[in-house]
Amino acid sequence: MEVTGRVMWKRVGVGSKFEHDALCLVNDHQQLIIRRPDRATGALDYVDPDLNELVGKDVRVRGTLNPSQSTMFVSDWKVLS
Repeated sequence: MEVTGRVMWKRVGVGSKFEHDALCLVNDHQQLIIRRPDRATGALDYVDPDLNELVGKDVRVRGTLNPSQSTMFVSDWKVLS
């Protein structure tokens, strides 16, 4: 699946015990947490230096969507701006 949007840090899970800041891909239709499954590091699995370099940029990402968690497991990406 491919999705286009702007990468930014957003507060997710607000009001729950899982509330945290996560790297998200945001467009007019959705907000998806983005991460790479091969970068899982336990409790800090949402920290990825390579994806963090995309903050503030418009990108097209390709990967697998987990709709129940609004998470995109990113396999690759292209910076658009």
